[in-house]
Amino acid sequence: MGRHGRSKDIRLDRWGPRADLSQAKTGEHSRRQTVFRLLSYVKIHWPYAVGVTVAIISGAALNLAQPWIMGFVFFNGVLGGGNLGGANLGLLPWVIFLLGLTFGLNQISSFFQVYLSEVLSQRTIHRLRSDVYQHIELLPVGVFDKSHSGDLVSRLVSDTTEVEKFMEEDVAGFVSNAVTVAGALGLLFLVDRRLTLLVAPACVVLVIVVNLFKRTIKRFTARIREAFAEMTSQAFEVFSGIRIMKSFGL
Repeated sequence: MGRHGRSKDIRLDRWGPRADLSQAKTGEHSRRQTVFRLLSYVKIHWPYAVGVTVAIISGAALNLAQPWIMGFVFFNGVLGGGNLGGANLGLLPWVIFLLGLTFGLNQISSFFQVYLSEVLSQRTIHRLRSDVYQHIELLPVGVFDKSHSGDLVSRLVSDTTEVEKFMEEDVAGFVSNAVTVAGALGLLFLVDRRLTLLVAPACVVLVIVVNLFKRTIKRFTARIREAFAEMTSQAFEVFSGIRIMKSFGL
């Protein structure tokens, strides 16, 4: 009995980590499928996606061009690198022209970024909501007995709204920040390699810290979405029953 009991305990101990590992792999596979499914919606409108990407990259590059003009052209050219004897005031109109040009082009790229990202997100979310609505219509009756109507409405409205916010704000911010950091490190490397070697590890540490807090943020975000779905479900059922209660004079 002792041997059999011991072997049984060992099997259970071994099975536990395997089960956790399989669940982790299943969750990772599910997230990957979700990302690919969302990309399939964006793939249909790929010209807008390409336009948004070009606008974001060009805007980030123009933001980097302005300090480069002030640092290299103005300081080294107009002011002579701090030596007034080597100053060249004839370059000042060119500096003003380049600053105005980069500012104007930056505003144009920002306009196209906002416009194209809005068109892309609205078309994508419209098709996504249509597919979710058709999917809800084809669900069996037992699902509606177990699920609240407000929960389904929350899935149709609030969840797709979160996807819309992600497409309009988060993706653009991530690409813009990535291009800005890469460009800033490149310019810094051209100016001072030693200073770049001091700044680069700080960027790596920042990425590690963000990844450490990402799981906690995702867990609390999931709780907030569940609470919001529950609130929407209860409000939907209460509001739908007010008319019946009023008809009976309650």
